[in-house]
Amino acid sequence: MRKIRITITVLCFIMLLSVTTAFGAITSAPDIQPMAANYMAASASISLSENTVKANGTITGKLGQTTKTSINLYLQQYRNGSWVTIDNWTSSGNTESRSLSKSKTVTKGYKYRAKAVCTAYVGSDKETVTKYSKSISY
Repeated sequence: MRKIRITITVLCFIMLLSVTTAFGAITSAPDIQPMAANYMAASASISLSENTVKANGTITGKLGQTTKTSINLYLQQYRNGSWVTIDNWTSSGNTESRSLSKSKTVTKGYKYRAKAVCTAYVGSDKETVTKYSKSISY
């Protein structure tokens, strides 16, 4: 009777290990690639004051690695079911980090958002990321 209990316990333990191993094999993610190789952070934001929106884009490069940054900043208006660019600005230079802020008087009755296309360079290698702000209504 004691041998049967030990045998059943060992078999249950082996089955538990095989299920755990199989589950781990199913849920593991192969070939995980790091993101943001050339920069630490990027963002887009928007604010409204009376009838003027202020769009902002920022990219923070990696200290001692990033050699150039650029931002293409777009102010977009939601019109007829899609986002339409109503103005855009660009800033670039040989710095690790960059911010770009621009203001524009806008028309009442629409939603607005900022879109920032941020690029960070390490030598000739470039990495681009697009960020969107929340939308605001006016």
